[in-house]
Amino acid sequence: MRIFNPSRITRSFVLGLACWLASGQPLLAQEKGGRILSGVVVTQKNEAVEGVSLTIVSSAGQEQVKSKPDGRFRA
Repeated sequence: MRIFNPSRITRSFVLGLACWLASGQPLLAQEKGGRILSGVVVTQKNEAVEGVSLTIVSSAGQEQVKSKPDGRFRA
């Protein structure tokens, strides 16, 4: 009788992995639903605008951000 049976361990691993995937657990951590919205707020003269309040609305909910001194935002 063998104590170490590679095929049994492989089958157990594959079965465990399949169950874990079927449970709906994400493979990698996702940031805020997995999508990132970013951009730069500028005037018609292409000047960056600081402090603009932006409300991002998606199926995941609402998020409010403000533009940075260089006009950039990320949500």
